[in-house]
Amino acid sequence: MSRAQELLLKQWEVEIHHIYREGNKCADFLANLGHTLDIGIHCIPIDHSELNNLILYDRQGLSEPRNIIIN
Repeated sequence: MSRAQELLLKQWEVEIHHIYREGNKCADFLANLGHTLDIGIHCIPIDHSELNNLILYDRQGLSEPRNIIIN
């Protein structure tokens, strides 16, 4: 049996939680970056300053509030 089939047969308990993009700016940055790249495997430089800043803010627990317009 293939490894993939073995994984599918396990008893999984999965939870999905929605997080606004403001709550995970690193993932948002990478998703937006992915839209600018050709399909394939890409390596992001360790010294990518914008991503490094986002990781630093995330490690420090800093985030921006989500603005919601209520009429």
